[in-house]
Amino acid sequence: GFDGLPLPNAQGYTLTEPQPPAYGDGKVTAGTAGGSPGVNTVTAIGLPGGANAVGYLFGETLGSLSGFVYRDDNNNGAMEAGEEGIGGVVITLTGTDVNGGAVHRTTTSNADGSYRFTGLSTPNAQGYALTETQPVAFGDGKVTTGTAGGTGGANTVSGIHLSGGQNAVGYLFGELLGG
Repeated sequence: GFDGLPLPNAQGYTLTEPQPPAYGDGKVTAGTAGGSPGVNTVTAIGLPGGANAVGYLFGETLGSLSGFVYRDDNNNGAMEAGEEGIGGVVITLTGTDVNGGAVHRTTTSNADGSYRFTGLSTPNAQGYALTETQPVAFGDGKVTTGTAGGTGGANTVSGIHLSGGQNAVGYLFGELLGG
């Protein structure tokens, strides 16, 4: 907190938050003495005599990566109507986080084929990689990169670079029936 501020201030006070580099901007909320929320700031905070203002919030977001494992009937790399998701497939996320720490997480695709990794900080230059464990009853189809890019290969997408708070979608692992 800030104690001992002279009251009142004709222009009002301004709170400014330096943006943490591993996060995206979230919602900024003005507290009990009002003010105008903006990007990483609250301006025109008026403090009446003897006021104690609380509740000024600077929200931050972490990123996510998501997609589907699905039966790609025409092997075109696009999940289309009638092409069913494949549940129970293990997807592994690897890479290095913004602090240089190793990231190694796994999830299993839901019954509709969807999967999602949440709570991801902005990676370093290495980026993240997604790797699919090939489902036994299927042949390997096309891999499609999502909204944060990357390079697709056999059962993998590497070099995925999230910007702060980015929710990247559309990472698809297509499978062919009769593997």
